[in-house]
Amino acid sequence: MADWSGLPEVLLELISSRLSLADLIRFSCVCSSWRSITPPSLHGKLLPWLIVPSITRNRPRKRRIGNICDKNLGIVSLSDPTRKVYELELPEAADRRICGSSAGWLVTVHANSEIQLLHPFTRAQIQLPPLTAFPSRLPVPLHQGKEFAGHLRDYYIHKAIVGFCSSESEAIVMAIRKEDDQLAFCRPGKDLRWTVFEGYLRRSHDVIFYKEQFYTVKGSGRVFMVSGLEDASPQLTLVGHRPTKPSYPSRLYLVESSGDLLMVYRFLDLYLYVDDDDDEDVVVDSDDDGTEPVRLPHRTVNFEVYKLDLGEGNWVEVDNLGDRAVFVGYNDSFSVSASEFPGCRGNCIYFTDDYFEGYNRQKHGALDMGIFDLGDGTVEPLVGRNQIHYFMPPLVWFSTNPWWRGGSDVLTL
Repeated sequence: MADWSGLPEVLLELISSRLSLADLIRFSCVCSSWRSITPPSLHGKLLPWLIVPSITRNRPRKRRIGNICDKNLGIVSLSDPTRKVYELELPEAADRRICGSSAGWLVTVHANSEIQLLHPFTRAQIQLPPLTAFPSRLPVPLHQGKEFAGHLRDYYIHKAIVGFCSSESEAIVMAIRKEDDQLAFCRPGKDLRWTVFEGYLRRSHDVIFYKEQFYTVKGSGRVFMVSGLEDASPQLTLVGHRPTKPSYPSRLYLVESSGDLLMVYRFLDLYLYVDDDDDEDVVVDSDDDGTEPVRLPHRTVNFEVYKLDLGEGNWVEVDNLGDRAVFVGYNDSFSVSASEFPGCRGNCIYFTDDYFEGYNRQKHGALDMGIFDLGDGTVEPLVGRNQIHYFMPPLVWFSTNPWWRGGSDVLTL
């Protein structure tokens, strides 16, 4: 087999100069020598991206229903002030729902029960145990017809992330099962079935890989550390009690920031009625006859942030993130130093719509996206209302994680 990493630098520069942005990103993912040829600015633009699972071409008024991807995805860089959508041909994602974005991979699920890790730029795929390999009270989806199979594709997994087991040097995929919000995990290339944390408390809102361990947060605000994954004997240990401040968020997230473990509370107003001309911050269309107000199922109105003292198991409220920017949604929640990434703002929370119960079957799609300023409590639009229409399926943050070995966004098993 030819050693493509040894091509002359002059030839690599000539090739890279003729590539589109999407192909240039793929070019940089091949190996370290090819990556060194790409412009340094491109490396910064890789973190973070917005993945647009569907691009409606030449039909700007078409209403997009459903949660499955097209064969052409869009990518949006925060470093681009115009928020231009670059097209990325990815037939491997067609007819799949993105249920997670983690460590440089997308976690996708198909109505035929298949689950896989998909790298959007190298197009590498890693098969995971299917939906039928979950222990569940639900019927086997493939035996229940097309409609039921699509229902399980959309509903069964709320979110999935990738982590790394240091003692065994193997990847682990952790998922939140939507039917009971319990955790389940598998080891790619090793497990044929998913293992569910039977007997443990339900209501997991989020899961994160932090300091070589998985952590999960329950709806109560209590945080547990996960252990025993190496021999498929999972255990949960309480490491953080609920905050003393009485708050009742709609969503909770765990985020690493400058080595600290943060818990982010997200508050929604439900069942809002607004008119197009009444609120410039709401990206909506009028009803068909233009006379009725638009019904929005939900809207994010506030965030609260807490930092965990792992020694005491207590939370301290944080009113300023400093230079950090936090990203939450259907992704492995993460933060970056805003000064290192053009287009990012410090002390802000970037959020996409992950409240499936609200936007499912709504004709205006997953509209609850924005940039929340923790300093003054204001929300700015994430993208302009003319760039991406109707936002279905919901947009997803894409990023690599700094803990991934070798700094590469390509997982090797």
